[in-house]
Amino acid sequence: MSALGVAGFRQLRNAGTNVRPDRPSTALVIGGIYCYSRNPLYTSMGFAGIALAVASLRTIAFLVPALVIVRYGVTTREKAYLEREFGDDYRHFRTAVRRSL
Repeated sequence: MSALGVAGFRQLRNAGTNVRPDRPSTALVIGGIYCYSRNPLYTSMGFAGIALAVASLRTIAFLVPALVIVRYGVTTREKAYLEREFGDDYRHFRTAVRRSL
């Protein structure tokens, strides 16, 4: 995991909310690395995948579908959930901070 991912992970843990996307969020984290990216953990995974893919064409064959699944299968549902859970606070956060770096 990159420094970006570690920073995002630590901030979620320090806020006392779940890191796993399949568990409920108890806090909306908007400081630190989250001032620059709404999804630093997913962005970190993408960067790591790209780094691996550079060394192997086989890896890139798995990376592209994985990134599409994360984008449309995870973050889209997560965005809807956070909007229901945190309302205007999340809507403001979403308009102020880009999705990824």
